Amino acid sequence: MKMVIDFGYDRTYSSVKALYVNPSDKAYFEKRWAVWDEYGIIAVVFASCEKDALDTIVDDSTKLNSCQVANTRENREYHANLGNDGMLYDLDYIGIKEI
Repeated sequence: MKMVIDFGYDRTYSSVKALYVNPSDKAYFEKRWAVWDEYGIIAVVFASCEKDALDTIVDDSTKLNSCQVANTRENREYHANLGNDGMLYDLDYIGIKEI
């Protein structure tokens, strides 16, 4: 999947700030991750690795709720367990990169 480049020229400060899931954790983590789908960037999160970044997004926001799938035997084989509750998420259209 190709990342949609959004230079943010048409964004207000509030709309960019709303992308951050855990801005207060900046002091604890050196890495910042951008998460996007086919429509553009949906979240920016501070975390130590990709898995922690996705877990934080699931636990602290609703930005990946549209990716949630039913917990069936077939889905357990193909989808990721994320967050403290271990719900299944379809990440086929989700990209993540350290920025």
